[in-house]
Amino acid sequence: MEQLVLNWRTGEVVPAGQFQIPTPVPQLVPTPAPAPGPDLGAAPLYVDPEGHYSLYTGPAGQGLWCVPATGQPIQWIQNGHHFIYIP
Repeated sequence: MEQLVLNWRTGEVVPAGQFQIPTPVPQLVPTPAPAPGPDLGAAPLYVDPEGHYSLYTGPAGQGLWCVPATGQPIQWIQNGHHFIYIP
């Protein structure tokens, strides 16, 4: 009795002695880049009159960040999304 092997990707059926197991190719899984943060080198869009926070865009004017006087910046609008600021 002859043993046959089915290659499920190609549908090819070959004798078991002729079948070569292909070397696995690792699949690269892209990981999203972390948000770069506000562009603190640019002028803020808005500064709270009481000094509690300021609003900045991200690099290249994309996204919107709230930068509190103390604590970490908070991304309000993601990079690539558009918004309209009306003072």
